[in-house]
Amino acid sequence: MQLAQAAAKPSLRRMEAQDRRKHRRVSWAVRVRGLTGERETLHLEYEAYPGMAERVLQQIADEVCARWPDIRQVSIVHRVGQLQVGDTAIVIALSASHRAQTFDALHYAIDRVKEIAPIWQQEIWRKLTQNREFRGHALLLKGKKGIGKYEFARHLAKSLLCTAPTAEREACGKCLSCGWFEQSSHPNFYLVMPEALTVKPGEHSAAG
Repeated sequence: MQLAQAAAKPSLRRMEAQDRRKHRRVSWAVRVRGLTGERETLHLEYEAYPGMAERVLQQIADEVCARWPDIRQVSIVHRVGQLQVGDTAIVIALSASHRAQTFDALHYAIDRVKEIAPIWQQEIWRKLTQNREFRGHALLLKGKKGIGKYEFARHLAKSLLCTAPTAEREACGKCLSCGWFEQSSHPNFYLVMPEALTVKPGEHSAAG
C-alpha cells in the first residue's frame, strides 16, 4: 500500500507482477474526469497524511482479504499532488483464485478509500478561474464578548467551503477543505479582528 507523487505513474503490470502464482488478477484505475455535472474541471489536488494514509490503505486491504478469503493479494496506490484531467488517481489490483467476487471486492475497496482514508481532494473548476467579475464575500459578526462569534463563523465557513457537504449542508470532515480547517490553514478563511486586538507589523504586544 502506498502514496505516490503526481509525477510518479503507478504501473498495473508492476503491481500485478508481485504475485507469481497462477491467480486471476483484476484491477481498477480511477481517473480524473473532465466534467462534474456542468462544471468543467481544470485539475484536482490531493493531499494526505503520510504514514497514517498508508496504514489506512493497508487496513482496507486487510478488510478485503477478511471478507473474501479467495483473494490472495491486494495492492492499492493513491497518487497525491496535482493531477490533470485523464490522469490516474487511484489504482487497486486484486489477485484471487476465482474471479467471481473480485468485482464486489474492488467496489468495496474504492468505497472504503473514499470513506476513511485521510486523503483530501480539491477540485479546481475552469469557470471560476475565467470569471474576472468573481468577488469573495465577507461575513461581519457583531455582539458581546463570549457569545461564540468565532466558533459560529468558523463552523459556517467550514460548511460553505466543504466540497462534499452532507444532506443537511454540514461539513463532511473528510475533504481537503475540511482538512485545512482542522489544521487552521485554510487559504480562503480569514479572521479579521478589531484593530485594537491586533498587532501591526513592527509593533510588539503588551504581553510580549
